[in-house]
Amino acid sequence: MKSKELTMVLIYADWCGHCQAAAPEIKELARMVDGKATVYAIESADYKGGDVSSYPTIKMVKGGTSTNYDGDRSAEKMKDALLGKRLS
Repeated sequence: MKSKELTMVLIYADWCGHCQAAAPEIKELARMVDGKATVYAIESADYKGGDVSSYPTIKMVKGGTSTNYDGDRSAEKMKDALLGKRLS
């Protein structure tokens, strides 16, 4: 994950109930930050990072630096964290 632009990445598993509950919020987040940041959802089988211990795992990435997001999973709270976060 070496995105130069501000990015939020959801790593999910299809079978995970928490992931299924987060999906509509992630979609809403993508709509809310369109043009300001990027939002990706990656199925766990397609994620090659190896640094995931639970699902969903949400990461904020910029310039090759990633931090885990452990806050509220509402679209509004994730938007506030993503747009207010200053990753170096």
